[in-house]
Amino acid sequence: MMKMWGIATSNQGGRGLASFVGTIYWPIKFEVGAKPGKALKRKNESDKSKYEKNRKREFKDTWQEGRIWLKFDGEKMTCDLCTKFGAGELRSSQTFIKGSTNFRYSGIVDHENCTYHRRAVVHYYAEEEKRENKQSIAQKTVISLNQAVRQSLMFKFRNIHALIKNNRPISDFTWINKLDEQKGLEHGTTYNNRWAATAFLECIAETVRSEVTENVRGSKFFSLTMDGSTDCGTIEQETLFIRCCSEGKIMLKFLCIGEPRSTCAQDLLTFVKKKIQENDLGDHMHKLVGFGCDGASNMLGCHNGLVTLLRQEYSEILGIHCLAHRLELAYKDALKGDRLYVQLSTLLLGLYYFYKNSAKQRKNLRECMEVLNLKGTLPHRVNGSRWLPHMQRALDSLFRSYPAFVSHLQDASHTNPKANGLARLLVSSSIITFAVLLQGIISPLVRLSLTLQRPDLTIGDAKIAIAASKDVLSQYTANSNEKLKEIVEKKECLGWKLKGNVFDVDTTSETIKRRIVMKIDERYQDLQDNILDATTIGSLKNWPTENTEGTKKGNTAQLNIEDYGVHHVKVLSDRFGKTLCEAHVDKEKLVEEWQMLKCLVYQRFKRNFRSSSWEDIHAAFKDDGITNILNLLDLVHSLPPTSVLNESGFNQLKLIKTDRRHSLNEQHLNDLMLIKLQSPPVSEFDPNPAIDRWLISPGRSKRRFDYKRAKKITTCTSNVNDVEMDCTFTSDNECADESDIEKEGERVVLGDEDRNSDEESDEECEQELYENERMIEEVVREMEMEMEMC
Repeated sequence: MMKMWGIATSNQGGRGLASFVGTIYWPIKFEVGAKPGKALKRKNESDKSKYEKNRKREFKDTWQEGRIWLKFDGEKMTCDLCTKFGAGELRSSQTFIKGSTNFRYSGIVDHENCTYHRRAVVHYYAEEEKRENKQSIAQKTVISLNQAVRQSLMFKFRNIHALIKNNRPISDFTWINKLDEQKGLEHGTTYNNRWAATAFLECIAETVRSEVTENVRGSKFFSLTMDGSTDCGTIEQETLFIRCCSEGKIMLKFLCIGEPRSTCAQDLLTFVKKKIQENDLGDHMHKLVGFGCDGASNMLGCHNGLVTLLRQEYSEILGIHCLAHRLELAYKDALKGDRLYVQLSTLLLGLYYFYKNSAKQRKNLRECMEVLNLKGTLPHRVNGSRWLPHMQRALDSLFRSYPAFVSHLQDASHTNPKANGLARLLVSSSIITFAVLLQGIISPLVRLSLTLQRPDLTIGDAKIAIAASKDVLSQYTANSNEKLKEIVEKKECLGWKLKGNVFDVDTTSETIKRRIVMKIDERYQDLQDNILDATTIGSLKNWPTENTEGTKKGNTAQLNIEDYGVHHVKVLSDRFGKTLCEAHVDKEKLVEEWQMLKCLVYQRFKRNFRSSSWEDIHAAFKDDGITNILNLLDLVHSLPPTSVLNESGFNQLKLIKTDRRHSLNEQHLNDLMLIKLQSPPVSEFDPNPAIDRWLISPGRSKRRFDYKRAKKITTCTSNVNDVEMDCTFTSDNECADESDIEKEGERVVLGDEDRNSDEESDEECEQELYENERMIEEVVREMEMEMEMC
């Protein structure tokens, strides 16, 4: 047997095997191909290594068949999918990301089956599906419901949209659906509660939010406007609006509202970054070119303001103090401390509170108007947001109802000391004369204030409007006001005799005009800076005409047209150079294209070019090789001249978040504000996109619209005091009256605290009323002393 395996034996006693065992290597191993008595031929390892060393491996094109991700640049193989979608922490360790020179088919197969490559493939197909806006078969099946079911959903979505647009609570959703059923509109018995309404409004808000985000993504530049205020829940709220321009169309969109940690600049910066990330705009912050605000130190402070902190990351941001706020501040500065202005403000504010806080006095005033056959109005509040139009409305109301005010207050002065004081102020010759004079002076300023509140306003348009208003104000004279002349000459107003002396009207008029013009120049001083002055090329009203001074100075007009805007284009190109480069704008061609744009506009629109819009200009010349200068003009139009929309947003906030809804959480408040401010009107609202979003949204179980919950009936018999009773219990998921019940932990919680939803708290109003009464007494005392001296 030993001989069969090639083992020699010996006849020398028992020592043969022992000696053999001592000389062989254990364990004995079986070799395929071994034969008894013959040595096994073994391969020479040195020959194999020598073959591999001399072998030259090359990349084969057949390896790329069916592998679109495999790329070969002539030297290395790379995986296109892993390069784009590979995990950041694993990129350095991936051979096919750096480049592989191991031209073995087995290496390609191993990479194709590895976990990291499979993840990259999943990311690739997800991005492709998102980019092409494809839907899965299941999603298409859900969306393609029958027409009856979709019509039922449309009724419900339209109902919740209309409720939000009209500032109605979500609890109205239940009864308005019941009203539709009574009208014969069948839209199912399910989803008729407030929780379903909340889900519907969330989908509507997400649809609107995605439209806002797409507008920003489709624009090359955008700006932010920000302002803060306190709501009825005593919470500091900050609103963010976005202003962008695409192909000449200016778009102003509400972005969000929220509560920062505090109002210091650092916390506001954290708030802005957080909201930008939540709205998926973090990758577009390099487009930010402007920031508009109300001029507070925490916003525009030169050392630690919010704009200064933003410039540390985005160096080309331009901070702009709201031009409408500046006008109000200039007006306040000019009349600050003026004795007649203080007396007039005291009178107007006293009239407002006198009739606001007393139903009896309001009723008596209306009766007095009926007796006098007068169509008057109640007094308007002169302060509040302190816009100039408020002062004009207060003065118009004063003179429209002047006879009724005087008649009623003089009648009530016998029993009411405050009415007595107001009646004396109303017949004061100096106060009424000053009111008429001020009404004429602020008329051009009111028009300017309304112009500065236009949403499509540009800095160039604002600069022209400011200059024109200053000219109109300078040309105003007291002699041109017939109403003022009549009061001065006859010492009576609308048939009522006035008491006291009249001041020098002409001198006072010139003094007030000079002060207002001087303060306006101080407040708008930075409009003459190079950057803001260069933005005036974005207003066609600033462009020179072909006949400007042409008849007087020969070719001066032609030279003005040729040279106009060249310096401005260079200034803007230098100021926003980095942002323009990232938007793929060729700065070297801007001046050349600017000259071409002027020629095209003058030739196409001729003398009517100022009445054309930038949208028409973009549509007409976007294919004429001047895209670079058109993009620069979009940047100019993206700069925010005002932050008025933030103030308007707070007005809507007061209508949404009332004293009975003061516990709205931030996300729910954002959804309501977004629908209120950005969604179309009720007549133009299309619910289909929101319905599609709701149908495919995960994490929410859907019911059939023809589903009716079976009532669970249990009958039990019990003996109490030998009396047999049958009890029937009905179990249903729907509450008897859901409008009176609030689920714990839901977004809307009805509070029991009495909070003031007016512009100021009750304590502030009481303090203001007390101060006004004290001022009335002082003014009356001063008038009596003046009359005694006379």
